[in-house]
Amino acid sequence: MKKDTSVKRWLKNNYFIILGVIGTIYFIVVTFLFIQAYYDSLNLSSLIDTKAFAEYGSHLAGIGAILAFFFAFATFLKVESANRKKDFETTFFNMLTHFDSIIAQIKVTKENRIEHLNPKNNFEKEYAGRSALNVLLADYLAFARELINIDELGDDDLETEELRIPYRWRQVYNHNLESLPHYFRYYYTLVKFIMTSDKRIDRSLYANLLQAKMSSSEMGLIFYNTFYNSKISQQRGAKEFQTWLNDPDINLFENIDAKSVLSTADLKAKCPKIKFKFEQNK
Repeated sequence: MKKDTSVKRWLKNNYFIILGVIGTIYFIVVTFLFIQAYYDSLNLSSLIDTKAFAEYGSHLAGIGAILAFFFAFATFLKVESANRKKDFETTFFNMLTHFDSIIAQIKVTKENRIEHLNPKNNFEKEYAGRSALNVLLADYLAFARELINIDELGDDDLETEELRIPYRWRQVYNHNLESLPHYFRYYYTLVKFIMTSDKRIDRSLYANLLQAKMSSSEMGLIFYNTFYNSKISQQRGAKEFQTWLNDPDINLFENIDAKSVLSTADLKAKCPKIKFKFEQNK
């Protein structure tokens, strides 16, 4: 698949050279056939045979007109492609800038956290930006690993760890409704913008730029919200988004840290096509 993509990319970037080679070959072939046709009777009269040269010139003029049309059309396509790429990049980088502003506005205080998680945590401290997202993931992982407490004993949904994961994610999510839903929606919009762009856009390049801005904690939060939030899974485009996260050609999740999830086996089961770097660095 990657080989086919590279061939198409080469053809797209070198069509002017291809047209030039075709024109040169045609010129050589027509010249050869012309000489071959008049070789047997090559004499002074044939050399100045204006009719023969007129036919030869007509052939060259015809192919010249055809090549001129294709050169003009190729130039138009190249300019249009350059403009489309420029428009895409302008929008994409503006979206990245806005995404940074959304992250900067995220705040986590005592009111946003599950206090009984870890008494050693400083619940009086306020966190903002990516530090806030790091704290939220750490809180969730600790919360999800907890055994059933007294208040939860009567809840049949918590009999197994598999059932506790989505239940406790919803609690963390509901404690941060002013920030997390907006964050996740905008990330989804960014990924959708990349994946639904013109096929001539190098999607993997821009996916890598997006991934470079993401911390491993953010990837962990996105993983649990995507696969364990029942409200999200019922929304339009949820399955498509899960497919994008599992796309081996853009690898949005390849840099996630093993410590950012409860179980790497679960992560690999949800995204079986991704070659995670934490596996490659073993």
